[in-house]
Amino acid sequence: MVLPTLMLLHGAPDAILCRAFPSTLKGAARNWYSALKPGTIFSFDQMSHQFVAHFVSSRRPRKGSESLINIKQREGESIRAYINRFNIAALEVRNLDQSVAMAALKGGLQKNDLLYSLEKKYPRDFADLLARAEGYARAEEAFKMKDEETARERQAGDSSKPAVEKRLKEARPRSRSPPGHKRAHTPPRARRQRSPDNRFRRGSPPGKFRSYAPLNASKAQVLMEVRELLPRPERMRTHPGKRNPNKFCLYHRDHGHDTEECIQLQDEIEELIRRGRLDRFIRRRPEGRGDRPRALPPPELQKREEQPGDRPPIGTIDSVAGGPQEGAGIL
Repeated sequence: MVLPTLMLLHGAPDAILCRAFPSTLKGAARNWYSALKPGTIFSFDQMSHQFVAHFVSSRRPRKGSESLINIKQREGESIRAYINRFNIAALEVRNLDQSVAMAALKGGLQKNDLLYSLEKKYPRDFADLLARAEGYARAEEAFKMKDEETARERQAGDSSKPAVEKRLKEARPRSRSPPGHKRAHTPPRARRQRSPDNRFRRGSPPGKFRSYAPLNASKAQVLMEVRELLPRPERMRTHPGKRNPNKFCLYHRDHGHDTEECIQLQDEIEELIRRGRLDRFIRRRPEGRGDRPRALPPPELQKREEQPGDRPPIGTIDSVAGGPQEGAGIL
């Protein structure tokens, strides 16, 4: 429709417009023009109305702000990819309602740091939300690059490991046990791990400390307050395919376990507590029963329990009872 519009601006007659119009058509529109019966079109205005009436059902319906609620972040999709896909859909909405768009974007997020940040402090407007999402997207990409670099270094170390093991095996002294003697096999001790309630569990690496100070807040709250004091966490050792996708650790920024179950985070918090930098997060234990002063009985019971012989003497009174005995003289 661009060519006929330009020709209308230049004042071209209807006959020329009707002849130039077919050159702008293709596909189904071209087939429609070819099916017109001769002698049925008398003006370009008539042709335009018939064209619009025929293809009015092919027009895309206008999307409302509510359509953004159906956009969800896919499993494994990065924050940047999700935000870009959401923005493309938002551009198709006429008269976008920012409050609906903010709620839809937040509701479609997976369990990650960005969602935690939005729950902790809601953005002022849609532009503020997008700016915050951009910051978390850059951080996610930086962590991903670090993980890939660590994986390459580990892979390079694993490739040289067989040669190192071979040299160590050759340098290891041979056993002096007589031939045919079998050494007693000692089963490995089951590995234990401290749970959040300070008890041991089997099957996972243990913590660094034998005891942990009780906290007056959750580990996630402590993490958000002292994130800048904590070192970068080590990569999870569990294979990604064997991790629990329904659990997310804010410290590792990865799936596999919840933040409250993170042993490494518990060790780092305990390390800072022992350095005296997190005293405000220690839960103070109430005084034990033995430390409480013993309650005194009521006054009436005190009077009842007191015996005359228990009172200290006030003084001493000397007295003489009776006179001299009969037949005894007075000296």
